[in-house]
Amino acid sequence: MGLKEIGKRFSTIFRSSNVDTAERSSLPRGGSDPFIESLGAAPIFVIAATQSEGIDARTITQEQLLNATREALERDREDRKKGQALFTYAAGEQQRLPFFTSNDHAVKFIGEYSKERHRVFPFMLLQARGRFLGKIKPESGIVVVMNDKTADERILTQAELSIANRLWPSG
Repeated sequence: MGLKEIGKRFSTIFRSSNVDTAERSSLPRGGSDPFIESLGAAPIFVIAATQSEGIDARTITQEQLLNATREALERDREDRKKGQALFTYAAGEQQRLPFFTSNDHAVKFIGEYSKERHRVFPFMLLQARGRFLGKIKPESGIVVVMNDKTADERILTQAELSIANRLWPSG
């Protein structure tokens, strides 16, 4: 894939996010992958880890949903004091870490994930810069998925994670 195609694909994926041109002009130099360099400067969304097993969507009442949401918010408040872990989930043999280029992509994922499990989950969405990908070690075995469960889904390669790790080792 040439640079022109990468640029077109990246523009399409980020169309509904908040990537501005000033941020693009401050990209780190010397990297070997324009996609990863642009991703590092872009605002992205991740899901905070949750302790919830979800609520059975077939039998839930509105009151149960409100109570479960309140309990999850309280747990999340306590978790934030200790530091926030990121949500990962098992898909077959893979442990996947989803992240999203827009809030709309995140909402789509949450809906699909909940439908697959027939459960409602009180997820908390966090916004960060794409350079957080530099904290993920390529050898960790975690599959990092951009816009998981959407038409724009893309799995980052080990090579891309290595570049991110080199460019932003501390995220």
